[in-house]
Amino acid sequence: MDWFRYNPVCRVISKRISTALLTGLISCLTQCAWIQANPEPAPGAIDRDYYFLDDHVQIQGQALLPPPRESVLVTGQDGNTKTVIHYLSLQERRKRCRDQAVRNGHTKWLSLTEADWQMQSEWDLRLGMNARGLWSECLDEAQIRGHFYDTPDTCRVVLLYACLPQNY
Repeated sequence: MDWFRYNPVCRVISKRISTALLTGLISCLTQCAWIQANPEPAPGAIDRDYYFLDDHVQIQGQALLPPPRESVLVTGQDGNTKTVIHYLSLQERRKRCRDQAVRNGHTKWLSLTEADWQMQSEWDLRLGMNARGLWSECLDEAQIRGHFYDTPDTCRVVLLYACLPQNY
């Protein structure tokens, strides 16, 4: 066994194996800590619009996939405006749909607040104007649990909020 200890190739291999084991252990512990910090909802809860846990709220946001082309007003150097057709890639359309679904989830969460109760459409207008408040941190820290394309023209995002809306 002395040849194993003094052989440089064996030392490199044993260091790589111990590094891989240590990396795997750290990854496992990190995932365990994430699972404890983010409790798993009951089976079937991922399909519910609202799901209240002890100290978390799970909300679904939905949106329509934008069309593959859009009209954009462009102002020329002469000051005249004209309409230009802009084509969107599937990746860009999906990103926009996901962003709108997240915003829809945020407006649902905000419509459950008690201190400044407003309809969801009002919150959508306020978020469109970049409104901020005491609740802003809750929206910024919301975690996306899942992202789904249910039909060819819709998308759905499942969000987990660490703040309870009735406290705002």
